[in-house]
Amino acid sequence: MDSILPNQAGDLGSTGGEISLAPKTRVDVEIRASWSSRLGTVVFGLGGTVDPSTNGDIKGSTIRIDKGKSPTEIRFKLKDDTQRDLEFVESDPIWVGLRKDCEEEGCPSSGLSGFQLVRVSERKLTVSRADIDDEYVYMLRFIDETGKPFEYDPIIKNRL
Repeated sequence: MDSILPNQAGDLGSTGGEISLAPKTRVDVEIRASWSSRLGTVVFGLGGTVDPSTNGDIKGSTIRIDKGKSPTEIRFKLKDDTQRDLEFVESDPIWVGLRKDCEEEGCPSSGLSGFQLVRVSERKLTVSRADIDDEYVYMLRFIDETGKPFEYDPIIKNRL
């Protein structure tokens, strides 16, 4: 397990694994998208090589964000290997929900639960929150060149 000191960026890069982040942290997350001929769809993963047998997730790839009273900024960067020109849905690129609500109703299907959209472009998304005060779940939203939507639930855990 890699540890990141406060006020430093965490970068999952191509190593996979788990990254622990202290409060007052900027979190850099590489989302990799690949086309799976076997599954006939886009599969996503956190950095590294995408493994279609695990629905894209690299085994053990988890980002952990500690509870804190200081701002946390999460910066997502899409690496698109699909040749389908994927990009974030500009008008609604991420949904965030409280874990306790999502267990009852499924993954988040709208809203930001107090997170702020800082910036969004075709392949980059930045969100922030003043205080990671609860457990959240995230759903990233993409479209391809034809407008077909794709969603990815990255494994981001908030430690309380």
